[in-house]
Order: sequence, then C-alpha cells, then structure tokens
Amino acid sequence: MKSIAKIGRRLISVFLVVFVSTLMFLTSPALAANWITVNPDNIESEVLNSDKTTVVLLVSDIYPDAENVKAKLKSEVEKTYGDKYQLAVGSVEQNGFLYGSVIAPRVYPPFPGITVVKNGYPLRGIFILPDDPSQAFNAINDIIANS
Repeated sequence: MKSIAKIGRRLISVFLVVFVSTLMFLTSPALAANWITVNPDNIESEVLNSDKTTVVLLVSDIYPDAENVKAKLKSEVEKTYGDKYQLAVGSVEQNGFLYGSVIAPRVYPPFPGITVVKNGYPLRGIFILPDDPSQAFNAINDIIANS
C-alpha cells in the first residue's frame, strides 16, 4: 500500500513539473507589446498624429493563411522593434494610403508589407516575406536610420 502511495506522489510530481515547464513557453499578456489595430477610423489619431515613431505591419485579408501569417509576423516584429517603437497592425485593404509607400510587386493577393510612420509622415516601406523577415527588417532599419 505504501508503494502505491509513493508511485502516486511521484506521478503527481512529474505531472506538475511537466505542466509548469509548459507554462514557461506561453507569453504573458502583461509582457506583450501593445499593438494598435490601424483602420480608416483611427489612422490619423493613432498613427499620423502620434509623437512616437510607429512601425506598421500590413497583411492582406486575402493573403493565403492570413491569420497565421499575421500572428507569425507580429511576433517577429515585436521581437525586433517592440521595445523601441510603437507597433501597429492592419490590413492592406483598409490601409491603402500606408501600403502605397511599400515597395512591393503589385500582385494579387498583395504581399505583406512593413512601413514606418515618423512625425506623421509615412516613410518608404518594403514587402516582408513571412518565412524570412530579416531582409525587410534590415531595410526598415536603414530607412529609420536615414530619416
């Protein structure tokens, strides 16, 4: 009987260790960056009239697997720019004004784009590949440095 109780305690201990270790990989909402969702109603107040430099990620609603691509790119943008700049996300369709500054092949569906708004003016942006965003980040870093 004592051995069964011992085995039970060990199983519970192992379960708790596994459970707690999996919780470490979840992002805490308190630590996540505050993203602004850009749309025609708030673009002027939240982005163009902001005192902060804003990095804007634009993903088309009709891009293949758009929600997963947006989540993946948001994570990458947050890791790269989250502590330095204000972050915003929106759809290409609702933010054509901002997407117009993105250098990208004009294909259908449009590629995701990333651009910067500084002192109320959209700077040049570039399309961003979901599988390798590092090239776009290098270009954005150059754009910010030269502005």
